[in-house]
Amino acid sequence: MTRPSSSNDAGDPSAAALNWLIALQEEPHQPELKARFDAWLAESPQHREAWNEARKVWSLVGRATPVHVDAPATAAATSGRMAGRRRLRPALGAAALAASLLIALLPGLPMRLAADAVTATGETRRMTLADGSTLHLGAGSAVDIAYSDHARRVRLLAGTIFVEVKPDPGRPFGVVANGLESTALGTAYEVRSLRGGTAVAVAHGTVSAEYPPTALSMRLRAGEWVRVGRDGVVTGRGVSSAERVAAWRDGRLAVSDWAVSDVVGALRPYFHGAILVLDDALSARRVTGVYDLSDPVGALRAAVYPHDASVRRITPWVLVVSAR
Repeated sequence: MTRPSSSNDAGDPSAAALNWLIALQEEPHQPELKARFDAWLAESPQHREAWNEARKVWSLVGRATPVHVDAPATAAATSGRMAGRRRLRPALGAAALAASLLIALLPGLPMRLAADAVTATGETRRMTLADGSTLHLGAGSAVDIAYSDHARRVRLLAGTIFVEVKPDPGRPFGVVANGLESTALGTAYEVRSLRGGTAVAVAHGTVSAEYPPTALSMRLRAGEWVRVGRDGVVTGRGVSSAERVAAWRDGRLAVSDWAVSDVVGALRPYFHGAILVLDDALSARRVTGVYDLSDPVGALRAAVYPHDASVRRITPWVLVVSAR
């Protein structure tokens, strides 16, 4: 790999820090490399801040080996062996980063392989179910479909769906996500699986939302939405324009009083890589707006800008959101 220098990435401390991190991982016992790194780190507070952030990013994307920058031990390898190792390092570094990103991005791969219908990054899908109802899957979604003579059930395994239910009083239609059951006889509504629970929003008709373990039960009408935690506690409820429900079908993300972490979660399926938020306080800030899903990076920047936050592309596949 090309070793970092104090001038190569002078305009981008974050990229330089990531390069240093990879170099130090691959050659941890090189005194000359360590000396140059120390010089770069001491050049400015921005370099030290970028270095600390790079270590956190590395950890978050699944790198298992801790980063140490202590005094190096004496290398004990012949020049021939070192030359061979150097030839392997670019491939090994790329493979390690790719593996890290796979760990971060595909934790639900076995679940998706077992699903009845799935969508990939940036892909949406419309399908007609056996009873004539219409199921729309947002990007990065997975569902399991179970129909019987007495009930119609869709289990949302990941992502977001919008259903247009064909009336059938003898067979209620229900969606189950994270323990929350939303049931309708004939209506159209969205169900979104969130990191902390489930959100339901009704476009038209009436939906019954229930969480059996806590006996939670409520009715939602057109334009109403609710967020329920995985413990069955309602974390938000309100009214918005029914036209904004499942706006992702038209390439837009419409949010009302969402946490930044939920906005990031909604944008991740439209970005080919990882999105990392390094500030817990920032993750909890609230966002309301409509964003263009064809430009997930621009949408993310627009969403966090009012909170004095920035979005940086550390690699082509990693975005880091942090306070400015």
